[in-house]
Formats: sequence, C-alpha cells, structure tokens
Amino acid sequence: RSRRASHNILRRSWDVGLASLLHCQTRRIYSAPPMPKLKMKTKSGAKKRFKLTAKGRIKRKRAYLRHILTPKRTKNKRKLRRGGYIAKSQEHQIKAMIPYGL
Repeated sequence: RSRRASHNILRRSWDVGLASLLHCQTRRIYSAPPMPKLKMKTKSGAKKRFKLTAKGRIKRKRAYLRHILTPKRTKNKRKLRRGGYIAKSQEHQIKAMIPYGL
C-alpha cells in the first residue's frame, strides 16, 4: 500500500469521526430535553371540576344549583352561579390530583 493511500484512509476515517461528533453535538444542542420515564395521571374527576388560576389558587363551582331549584330564592341561585375557591387547607389535596395544573 502506498503512503498516499494509507493517508487517504486515515483522513476518511477521521472525517467520519468528526462528522459523527458534530452530529452528536448539534443533536444535543437542538433536541428537546428527555421525557421523564414515569408520568403521573391526572384524576379525570378533578380535571372536570377544578381549574388552576395564574396565582396558583384553585377555582371551583358552587354546589346546590343542580336540582330542586323551585324552593330556592332567586337571590340565592344568583349567588350560587358565582364560582368559589378551594380552601387553603385543602389546596394540596387538589394539586396532588392535578399534577400538571390543567
């Protein structure tokens, strides 16, 4: 084998190694962070009933406005239409059910 041929072989292998190294580096820079292996499930009942506000409080709908509405006064029903917030003492329970803050 001539000196020139062995030099070309070495150069080609070096170029391939450099290309793969550059490929790995660019892939590392531009790729998204790896996904966690385990994900927590959101409780489907909780995601239907609660919403997280921007400040981190939890909104809810008030009870007693679904049926047997005739004996209730209009003023009471109007007040029940407004939402409410979960008490601070129970927020940690709801946030555990909605891990990703839906």
